[in-house]
Amino acid sequence: MGRSNKAPAGQGGERQAAKEEPLAHAVQSLSHFIGKVLDQFATSSWVPAIMLVGNLALLLQLGGSSSEHRESDGVREVSQALDEILGRPLDIVVVLPIAVLLAAAVTQAFGFESIRLLEGYWPEVWPVNKVSALLIEFEIIRLGRLQGRYKRLEEKALTDATERALRAGMSPSVVSALAKTQRGSLLNPLEFFYMRTRPRIDLLEYARPRILRAMENIASSQDEFPRPARILPTRLGNILRATEDSIDVPMGVSVEDYVQNIFTRVSTSLQIQHDQFRTRLETYSVLVLTFLSLSAISPILLESRGPSHMILGAGCYLALSVVSYCATIAAARGYSHILRCMDQYVSTLQS
Repeated sequence: MGRSNKAPAGQGGERQAAKEEPLAHAVQSLSHFIGKVLDQFATSSWVPAIMLVGNLALLLQLGGSSSEHRESDGVREVSQALDEILGRPLDIVVVLPIAVLLAAAVTQAFGFESIRLLEGYWPEVWPVNKVSALLIEFEIIRLGRLQGRYKRLEEKALTDATERALRAGMSPSVVSALAKTQRGSLLNPLEFFYMRTRPRIDLLEYARPRILRAMENIASSQDEFPRPARILPTRLGNILRATEDSIDVPMGVSVEDYVQNIFTRVSTSLQIQHDQFRTRLETYSVLVLTFLSLSAISPILLESRGPSHMILGAGCYLALSVVSYCATIAAARGYSHILRCMDQYVSTLQS
């Protein structure tokens, strides 16, 4: 009977495992290296980087397409361009990821400066100073109009509340005293005695809800302005500066340093919400500048397509930039609320 040359099944499995072990170690080392690299990038840098690289690839494809596709409609052109991009696996697997990493490195470097730029902290250059001065005057006029509208609505609410209170059976002398107090007018002795000895009543509670709602909306808009001497040229800057004025920052300490000093003293939930709103604020701020850049670049890349495509491309990216700016303002409101909550939390701990 001949001797079998087959190795035992256990030995074959060990040899296979020994062969696969270096490969598994190499894959683990590579994944660990990639993870360490990705950890260096902030969350707020990825979305603008992907938007920048993806749209540049699309614009380059549209601008470099052959002329036989130029008569098709816009949707079909974009679809064809995407199909051509997806038909190049090497670009998708190698080129685009590397481009996104490089773009993320750039957007991360300018994240904080993007917020400052949209706030209105601009360089001291003559043309920029002129634009800044005009925008500040516009913001002051906007604040004045809000204050004027509020006063008119308040007077309308007082008139409406007076009529409704009288119809509800309230004494005319009491209504008169309440109305004068609301307006800041002088009271006669009887009215003064009533206001000192009787429970206070808010006369405006008798006004129609739609008037009071309009007053609350305007009051909220006024709260987004700092003191007139500290008004900035942009709406975003005024929202954040109004928050700076409302929190208890020690003399000689910047808001950024103050937040860093109190960050570890607030609750974990406030820390998480602070990071979330701060990330959103930075992401949308970078997106504003990203879409503005694409709006400026798209006419150049779409020049071969004709004026209509150039205008359409620039207009679309400009509209996306405006939408991103609105999102930045919404994120700034949430961030401002969290900063006030953090300040109140620390003040409560100190008291």
